[in-house]
Amino acid sequence: MKTRILSAAVGIIVAVVILTLNVTRFPWLLNIAVAVVACMALYELLVATKFIDNAAIVITSFAATAFIQFIPAFPEDIWIRLFSACGVVYFIALFCIMLCSHKKLHVERLGLAFMATALIALPFFSMLYMYWKNPYDKGEFHYIGQALVILCFLLSWFTDAGAYFVGTFCGKHKLAPEISPKKTVEGMIGGFVCCVGLVALVGYLFTGPLELVSFDINWLNLLLVTVVSSVISVIGDLSFSIIKRAFDIKDFGKIMPGHGGVLDRFDSVIFVSPVVCIMNMFLPIIIVK
Repeated sequence: MKTRILSAAVGIIVAVVILTLNVTRFPWLLNIAVAVVACMALYELLVATKFIDNAAIVITSFAATAFIQFIPAFPEDIWIRLFSACGVVYFIALFCIMLCSHKKLHVERLGLAFMATALIALPFFSMLYMYWKNPYDKGEFHYIGQALVILCFLLSWFTDAGAYFVGTFCGKHKLAPEISPKKTVEGMIGGFVCCVGLVALVGYLFTGPLELVSFDINWLNLLLVTVVSSVISVIGDLSFSIIKRAFDIKDFGKIMPGHGGVLDRFDSVIFVSPVVCIMNMFLPIIIVK
């Protein structure tokens, strides 16, 4: 447990440094950091699914995943065209690869490669979309957009941390023993309660006593987003557990001691970020003063 906590602390410090520099000096730094993390996550997934030996698929998928993370920074009349073009080019490139390797690469494997890339690239893209395309942000630095990005991580990690500690000390009833034997019903409930409570506490402190932000929160919308995202977080965690079982691996990597790989740490974030992005379009969480 100590290794897991220390590893998480180091990760949080790195994230804070990146986010701080991003809103003070380098507005593109978040795009670069997200592109790197997305490519690392994709690498782990391609290794797990045995695609890493196909250089053409690896290079094409990495290029598409990295490039798409910079698209939201472009003006409104350009980014949609770039996004569409990137998707079409990647789609055609995969089929060209299959035509050149049709004796070894079957269409089912091609579909899996496409799904793996979309599974990684699009959720990270949704975070950057919230950062760059928030209508209330003005100027070079996007403070409200960054708050929404941070919220995605808080929703996922508060749920995960609550589930881990409650499940460790109080867990008795297995949640999905055939998918993830260590997860318990008590842990899931604990993660849900922890997420709702801590998100509310952080929101209250930042907009109230500490006055660290210059905006208000729509508490009803935040509650709805938190409840849905906490449930989605568990679904994301279990979904990646199924992938690990399908390919008979314990962890996606070893880059984070006590946690595993990038995907082991970002599995729930990958599912939560698109949900927050879409829900925030219809239920705005932040109110500009």
